[in-house]
Amino acid sequence: MSDPEKALPAWIEVRWAEPVAIRTVQVVFDTGLHRLLTQSGADGYTAKMQWGRPQEETVRDYTVSVGGDAAEKIVVTGNYQRMRRHALAEPILTNSLRIEVTATNGLDHARIMEIRADGPDDGSCRTLG
Repeated sequence: MSDPEKALPAWIEVRWAEPVAIRTVQVVFDTGLHRLLTQSGADGYTAKMQWGRPQEETVRDYTVSVGGDAAEKIVVTGNYQRMRRHALAEPILTNSLRIEVTATNGLDHARIMEIRADGPDDGSCRTLG
């Protein structure tokens, strides 16, 4: 979770001591699972729900950067999903992975629940630089 006292953009970076091969990046965002979503005629329940629109906690616009200055960048706008999986054009050998959040669907700070970087199944990779 980024600092609510600071405005977006916010970023998180993962660094490895040794280069790793990355083929896919998976990101899981907060989607308000603490909030009750049910069919009900009771005003007390429905007042707490966010029906028919993205949940305010969910990251909307973000960039995934794999590897420093020569990074492959994936730019996403308009997200409303909890989990996003991004396949790179080809595997990259790198020491870093960065996610920068520029907007949410309403909250003033970013909430990322999980970041996963998977390598290629065939052992191939591309060196940056």
